Amino acid sequence: MSKRKSDLWKQLVAEAAEAEIDAAASISVEQAEKDLAAWGFDVAAERAKAEAFLVALEGGEVSQTRLRVAPPTELGPKKK
Repeated sequence: MSKRKSDLWKQLVAEAAEAEIDAAASISVEQAEKDLAAWGFDVAAERAKAEAFLVALEGGEVSQTRLRVAPPTELGPKKK
């Protein structure tokens, strides 16, 4: 590929990446949680793991209860 074609391709890829970043940044938290749940992620469980990780980083103790209990979420239980 010539230098000019290569530069054009890089520019197109960069522009597409920026468009994807902008699209992802415009999604609300509620919509992101709904999308993740639809894709099979347990949002509450992932949030609880993240909280436990942050507590551990701060040097606090994480009880087994805290690991099992997820913070409340607006999403209902997963439908099967």
